[in-house]
Amino acid sequence: MGILGWLRRDEHGRGAPRPPARDSGGAPGPRPPGTPRAERPGDLSVLPDGLPPGRLLLGSDPTREDDDGVPVLWCSDDAGDLRQTFGRLVVQFPATGLWPLLLPEEGHEVPGDDVLGRPQDVADPADVFERLGVEPGRPTGPAPTGVLTLPEGPCRLLLVPVTRPADGPAAVGWMGPANHDLEGAEVSAVLRSWEDRFGAVLVGLGWDTLLVALPRALDEQDVPGVAAEHHAVCPDVVEQGVGTLEAYLPEVRRPLWAFWWD
Repeated sequence: MGILGWLRRDEHGRGAPRPPARDSGGAPGPRPPGTPRAERPGDLSVLPDGLPPGRLLLGSDPTREDDDGVPVLWCSDDAGDLRQTFGRLVVQFPATGLWPLLLPEEGHEVPGDDVLGRPQDVADPADVFERLGVEPGRPTGPAPTGVLTLPEGPCRLLLVPVTRPADGPAAVGWMGPANHDLEGAEVSAVLRSWEDRFGAVLVGLGWDTLLVALPRALDEQDVPGVAAEHHAVCPDVVEQGVGTLEAYLPEVRRPLWAFWWD
């Protein structure tokens, strides 16, 4: 399995997820000959060297008052230019099982214990798309090569124990889209589908936001269908953003997809 390489600046990237959306430039990112995998999820008690100061975030079962929680995520204390550290951690990921994420300081909140839960098993993508009432698009074969765009500006660094990037929301029991009756396990199922079909990689996770980077532009014939998938998973990007699916199509053509749920 290939390893993501170094990233470059891309003027079409996007950093803030909420409307009115603004271009933030994008920043150097990894080049995937294939999305990396780890043999097993990592151990948050054994962190890689060279991290900035940070802390472990706990996830607990919201239905149990006696659940003190378990560590599900590591987060740096401060934001900064951590893209080089991100790149190094990506290279180490197959050995560490700790996937790095970047959380822009602007427009994103650190996930707290009200949106972090116990780790979940990833749902079946076909079942999730069926429940959402949308047909997933055509498979495109092996993950394409290309350059990933990272959010620009100061970011916090996060680490999540997974075997593949798409599993991040499930691994932290993420409840960011709870108002739309979606669990982290279902979001991860959709991310797995995009990861397998397009090489799309989860690069950011916040309180109610996600950032997903693409290694290359979608084929134009896939854009309308993927826009419908985005809308089914995250209605707010259309209904509280640009207003119509037709107006949303340019967002799908961008190299950095930004999602937010009210």
